[in-house]
Amino acid sequence: MGCSLLCGRGPEDLRYFYGEEEDTYRVQVCDRCSGYLKILDTRKGGSVDALAIDDILTAHLDLVAEEQGYERKAPRLWGI
Repeated sequence: MGCSLLCGRGPEDLRYFYGEEEDTYRVQVCDRCSGYLKILDTRKGGSVDALAIDDILTAHLDLVAEEQGYERKAPRLWGI
């Protein structure tokens, strides 16, 4: 299994985090390429119709990832 849109490496390099009581939105990070993707899990709520707005509302997750040395690899929030 690859590393999604990050570096294409194995799942052992991947992990994710999310804000307190906010598991609908998560940040998937790759320790190999130091990239991250911000993801909306539509199985837990939310709608892909509002991804642009949700991306702005979850800017604090970008700040946490960037403070930890990760670089955003996709221009917007991804919905799954």
